[in-house]
Amino acid sequence: MKNKKSNKTTLLILLLLGISIGYAALSTTLKINGTTTIAKNTWDIYWDHIDNQSGVTPTTVPVIGDDNENGVNTVVTWGVTLDKPGDYFEFTVDAVNAGSIDAEILKIEHKLNGAVMDNENKLPPYIKYTVAYADGVKIKTGRLLPKAPDLTSTPKVLTREPIKVRVAYDRDVVTNSDVNSQAAPVTYNLSFEITYGQATAGAKPARVIANFATDSFESIADCYGDGDPSGTLKTAMDNGTTRAIGLDMDQDGEVDTTANIRIANMSRPAVCDSAGFSQSSCGLVIEFADVIATHRMNPYDQGANVDGDGNKGGWYYSEMRDYVNDDIYNALPEDLRNAIIPTEVVSGYGSKDSENLTSTDNLYLLSLHEVLEDTDGNPNDGPSYYDKAYNQTRQLDVYKANTNASRIKQNLNEINSVWSLRTASIYRWHMFFLVSSNGGTDSDLVTTEYGVSPAFRLASE
Repeated sequence: MKNKKSNKTTLLILLLLGISIGYAALSTTLKINGTTTIAKNTWDIYWDHIDNQSGVTPTTVPVIGDDNENGVNTVVTWGVTLDKPGDYFEFTVDAVNAGSIDAEILKIEHKLNGAVMDNENKLPPYIKYTVAYADGVKIKTGRLLPKAPDLTSTPKVLTREPIKVRVAYDRDVVTNSDVNSQAAPVTYNLSFEITYGQATAGAKPARVIANFATDSFESIADCYGDGDPSGTLKTAMDNGTTRAIGLDMDQDGEVDTTANIRIANMSRPAVCDSAGFSQSSCGLVIEFADVIATHRMNPYDQGANVDGDGNKGGWYYSEMRDYVNDDIYNALPEDLRNAIIPTEVVSGYGSKDSENLTSTDNLYLLSLHEVLEDTDGNPNDGPSYYDKAYNQTRQLDVYKANTNASRIKQNLNEINSVWSLRTASIYRWHMFFLVSSNGGTDSDLVTTEYGVSPAFRLASE
C-alpha cells in the first residue's frame, strides 16, 4: 500500500514539474512601480476672537481658555446677571480650523446645570438662550468647518466661522406671577458643547444654497431649516417663488393632478420663540398657490353641541383637519412628505367654545390673521376681534401687501375660487372663516364644500 501511494505522489510531482517547465518557455512579466508618500498633516480646531458684545455689562467678560480634555483655547467662560425683563447679553466667537484637514460637526449638546437640556431639564420660557452661526443660520451636525486655505503664507490663512451666543430675559413672555414668585436670584449654569471630527464624504457646508424650483425638498429643508438665514442664501428662493408638484389624489400610485406650491414665509422673528405661539407662521412655510380640492369643514346636525359638529371644537376637532392630514398629505410626493415637519398650530375658538386649541399637524389651513393684518387698531372689529388666536400667530410674509389681490387663489381650472381658513366664527356656531373669490374675507356654513389650500413647514432635524 505504501509503494502505491508513493508512486502516485511521485507522479503528481513530475506532472507539476512538467507544467512548470512548459510555462517557463512562454512568459511575460508586467510590473507597476509606484511610490506613496504620506503628507504631513495637522489637526487644530479652537476658539478665537471674541467680539460684538452687546446688552448689559457682564459679571464675567467672555474669555477663551484651555480645557484639560480637549486642548488649548477650546473653552469660553462668561457670566451675566439679567435684572429685569428686556435685559439681554450677546457676543460672537470664532470657531477656527487652523489645520490641514476638513472638520465636521459630530455632536452638539446644550446643557443646563450639567445635564443635557430636554423636555424635563429646560429653562423657564422667559429665559431665551441661543447659540447659532452669527448670521442666524442654525448649527447642525454634519456641517463642515473646512481646512485652512493656506498654511504657508505669512500670516497664515485660516478658516473662521463666527458663532453668536445670546441670553435674554424675554419681556414678551414673562408674567406677573413669574416675577413675584421668585423670592431670590436664581443662577442657571449654561453650557454649549460642539464636537468636531474629521470630515466624511457626506459632510455639508454650513450654508447650503437651494433652488426652490428645481432642488430636492431634502436640500431645500436642509438649507433653511426652521431658522431665518441671511439674505445671501436666498438665491432662487424668495417669498412667492413657486414650483409644480404631482399629486396622487386617488392614491392609486399614479400622479393624476399637477398643482403649484409656493413659499409663503421665510422669516422667524423673536415672537416665534414665545411660549404658546403658533409655529404655523414661523420659518419656512410652504402653501399651495392653487385650490386643489373642495371639502366641507364639518357636519352640522347636532346643533354644534358636540366637538366636530358645527364649529364646536374648532380646527382641532374638524373633519377638514382629518381630511388634509390624511387624504391630501398622502397624495403628496414621497420626498416632500419626508421633508415636512409636524407643526404646533394654535387656532381660535368659535361661539360654542371659550379657549383656543393647539394641535400638531403635518398640513393645516391658514388662519384669518395669517392672511389678513388688522390695520385700523379697533379692537371691536377686523381680524383682531374675529380671530381669537390673533395674538398667537402672525401674518405670513407673502400676504404682507394686505390686499385682496394677494389673497386670490384659483382652482385647477384657473377660476378664482373661495378657499377655507381654520378660524372658527365667534358669532355663528355653524360657520368658519374663508377667503372669497375676490380675495376678501368672509364666513359661511361648515357644511358647504369650499376650496382646500393647505400649508406646511419644511425643516431638517
